[in-house]
Amino acid sequence: MFNVNYFYNNISAPKLLRAGRKEVTMNESNDNKIQKLITKGISILSDMIERYVPENNKFKKIFAAFDIPGTRNEALLSVSHDEIQPKDIRRFGVEVHHLNSDKFYSQYLYKGTKKEVLDFIQNSKNKEIIADSIEKLSNKVNEDYK
Repeated sequence: MFNVNYFYNNISAPKLLRAGRKEVTMNESNDNKIQKLITKGISILSDMIERYVPENNKFKKIFAAFDIPGTRNEALLSVSHDEIQPKDIRRFGVEVHHLNSDKFYSQYLYKGTKKEVLDFIQNSKNKEIIADSIEKLSNKVNEDYK
């Protein structure tokens, strides 16, 4: 079973959607597992964006994290304020790191207002973009740990 962890301000927040955790069975393919984990992560992240991300001004990065099936890597789906336009622009990104390291590989996938970021991550067509990004970043991490 794989669980998605929820974080706000670097503090574990297990109360968020605790009852809604989905189990991922071991006999599924890694692609199916990753798709389910992304779907759950997006659901949790969307809820956290609505609750904790202001329309304007800076805020601390929020993210949903999960172990990538078949690897020793962890993926984070994150939202933060834009450093150049912190008043109203938010960034959605993917980060991957090896569980034994604090070195992250990351890629920002979308930048816009709070509503635009929510629309982007909730659009089912963009799940494939997110999955591809996680796969590419995970491969880069694996190259470091050969």
